[in-house]
Amino acid sequence: MKETYNKGGRPPKPGYKKRGKPVMTRFTAAEYAIVQQRAQNANLEMVDYIRAAAGSGTLDGERAVRLIAKFKDAPLSEFVRYAALRAEVRTALTEEQLSAVKELTMQLRNIGTNINAIARKANSGLAREYTTDLRQILSDLSKAKDCVIQKLLKDDWKD
Repeated sequence: MKETYNKGGRPPKPGYKKRGKPVMTRFTAAEYAIVQQRAQNANLEMVDYIRAAAGSGTLDGERAVRLIAKFKDAPLSEFVRYAALRAEVRTALTEEQLSAVKELTMQLRNIGTNINAIARKANSGLAREYTTDLRQILSDLSKAKDCVIQKLLKDDWKD
């Protein structure tokens, strides 16, 4: 029986998540500027924008058929270039929403730190009378988290 040795570091990715097939795509300076601007507008790194554009499932059936016919004999890099220049890629959150989520995350992290301190006291026996309050606080936090998620999933999140 062979003994395995863990060298540490990041565990290997499963095969379906590995990206081992590169596609080289060349852009003109003007095309590059367009793709770069679109990536910035979508709050994405350029590589993520191009990947999202090339894998975009937003095409209706007729457009998809025309696109497949147009690129059936063309190199894959031509399709990637075409998609990066013409696809509409948007992030799930606006800049304002992203900022609000970051602020909430910071506040929740601080609350979590305080809850951990209270839990340590309660578990040591020094604050047994506060366990009911702690359960109520945790319940309220869970409700607040659910509310934030619901607001973010709606378009009218500013209410």
